[in-house]
Amino acid sequence: MKADNVRILAYLRDTMADPGAFQKLESSLRDFHDFETGLAKLATSIDESIFPGDEWAEALETFLGHVQLTKIPSLCHMAGYLECCAQSQAGNPIQPALPELVRQMLDEYGFEGA
Repeated sequence: MKADNVRILAYLRDTMADPGAFQKLESSLRDFHDFETGLAKLATSIDESIFPGDEWAEALETFLGHVQLTKIPSLCHMAGYLECCAQSQAGNPIQPALPELVRQMLDEYGFEGA
């Protein structure tokens, strides 16, 4: 595994209070066929975001809790959806928490996956 991917996994682990929740999240992420490239995309999205890491970890959990894994074609698709949610708030002076924003976007627009 690339050093950057190790770094982002450690970052997510450190932002999550529950080690069991991190293990579940990591396992879900590793199940994607594009784990290496998807994790790199996710790392870039987090680095360029105004939202803190703990909100990204919770947003990942929120997304995975709302969308069936069989409907998510790749980790890159999921990271792209979360990135789009985060970028939608870039110009707003007051932003909702990223997990809440992801929940709202999924409720309003859904996720097509392709």
